[in-house]
Amino acid sequence: MWIVTKHDPGKREIEFARLTHESRTCVLRIAVRAKAARSSFVDISYTYTATTPAGNDFIESLTEVAFAEAVVFWEKSMKEPAPQNRTGG
Repeated sequence: MWIVTKHDPGKREIEFARLTHESRTCVLRIAVRAKAARSSFVDISYTYTATTPAGNDFIESLTEVAFAEAVVFWEKSMKEPAPQNRTGG
């Protein structure tokens, strides 16, 4: 679960934090800046902190290729419509 730790609409910035049990924390920062009339530049950063040896292993295994694959998944999920929330019956 991600928790919003900062939200500044005026600056177009948001920050989330997450704890992966018995592994690591992650802070995700997103800032949007105008680029042109109908486009934007998005700056995204992740900060991982290990809380256990397993977290150290995760961070050490996060190569540029592995990170790029995760970012492609993230980007793709942002472009797809959200699934409809369906309840009962």
